Amino acid sequence: MTRRIGICTGGGDAPGLNAVIRAFVKCSLKEYDWEVVGIEDAFNGLLDDPRRLMRLDGPSCQGLLHRGGTILGTTNRGDPFGWPGPNGPVDRSQDLADAVKEEGLEGIVCIGGDGSQGIAMRLMNERGIPMIGVPKTI
Repeated sequence: MTRRIGICTGGGDAPGLNAVIRAFVKCSLKEYDWEVVGIEDAFNGLLDDPRRLMRLDGPSCQGLLHRGGTILGTTNRGDPFGWPGPNGPVDRSQDLADAVKEEGLEGIVCIGGDGSQGIAMRLMNERGIPMIGVPKTI
């Protein structure tokens, strides 16, 4: 059975993000035959309606080493535990967990700094979403 894994980039832009995405996709395909799904703009892509996801494969990763930024987009305003609501922040972490399940994702690789990794850890501990953290900071 093929596994389906999500990957996202959060926080500020930094060098090397596309290289990490490319390396994960290439290894996932070659070594494990996994399907990799890019989540746009950190966790926001799973919370937006419609969801903003992209399938990542060999052709979609060609030429990434020489491109700056991140093909997935990034944001430092995407906290599902404090999502902007009409009357103040609301907790949408269960919505995110539901989206992960509906999309058939077995886990998420989160590339980000302290804030993104803190959110990823809370999602893992409080919502049971398997996470792999790739540290990044500027």
